[in-house]
Formats: sequence, C-alpha cells, structure tokens
Amino acid sequence: MYRSHVLVCGGTGCTSSGSQQIIQTLKDELKKNRLQNEVAVVKTGCHGLCAEGPVMIVYPEAVFYSSSWILSPVYPFPTIVILPLAAIW
Repeated sequence: MYRSHVLVCGGTGCTSSGSQQIIQTLKDELKKNRLQNEVAVVKTGCHGLCAEGPVMIVYPEAVFYSSSWILSPVYPFPTIVILPLAAIW
C-alpha cells in the first residue's frame, strides 16, 4: 500500500507540455531516494486544465500543481522533485 499517489495528467495538452518527462523524472527520483514502494506515480487522463499543463495532483493531501506552480518557490514542492524538473522547463 502506497502512502501517497502522484497523479500526472497524460492528456494531449499536458503530454505536449512534457508530462511524460515529469512522470519519468518523478519515478527516477523516487527510486534514487528509495521511495518507489511508498509513492505511486500514476499517469491519468485529461484533467481539463490544458492551459495550465502539465498538471498533477498529490494525494492524500489533494494538492494541485501546474507548470507554473511546480517551479515556484512560493509553493512547497518536495526538493527531490523540484531540482530535476527544473531541467525540463
């Protein structure tokens, strides 16, 4: 059983904005930090927020992240994920 799920939009708009790279980066970083058995990364269908893409939601906290929020220092996104994602955008 996972303690957290990261749902990453896999819709057309988000995919063209790099969601597949985000999914792979998340998985790589979780594995590198030995968290792959605690956090599940799930590719979902469209969330309907294509202009904000790529988007993701982290449960159980139900925190929503979009491309502008992921790299913002104002919003608390785990450091193990921010640094590798910064190279994507």
